[in-house]
Amino acid sequence: MKYLMRWLRDYLTNAFLYYIEKRMFCSSIDNYINLKLKKIFMFLMDEKEIRQLIINLVRNGLEAMTSGKFLTISTYIDNDEVVLTVQDRGNGIPAEILDKIGTPFFTTKDNGTGLGLATCYSIANRHNASIKIDTGTEGTTFHVRFRKVV
Repeated sequence: MKYLMRWLRDYLTNAFLYYIEKRMFCSSIDNYINLKLKKIFMFLMDEKEIRQLIINLVRNGLEAMTSGKFLTISTYIDNDEVVLTVQDRGNGIPAEILDKIGTPFFTTKDNGTGLGLATCYSIANRHNASIKIDTGTEGTTFHVRFRKVV
């Protein structure tokens, strides 16, 4: 892993965002990505891993929604943490499977591998970050909280 100090906001708004949109919209998903990115402090990250974490969360969010809805990616500061959120407007995650989210090979998708969110949790762990899920009938939000490196 190659950890570098980076601005998460700049990283999201540059070529990577183009990559997300191109990849997601070419897969016949008719939804939109909305960005709410605040200027935040730099922190150590492995760009490839963070890219994979974001791709996995965005893909899951887009696939959870019906056509014409917005997925929102946000960044902000909460105390000494950088917070990245990915919020979809799907039907939410059923309570009975919420505890299984992130377990390797657990999937609710017909063609899923169950490795996407497991990979996200692993990447978050290597970055000393945590993932929290808020879900309900109007959608799901994944909060990835990165601790500030002093």
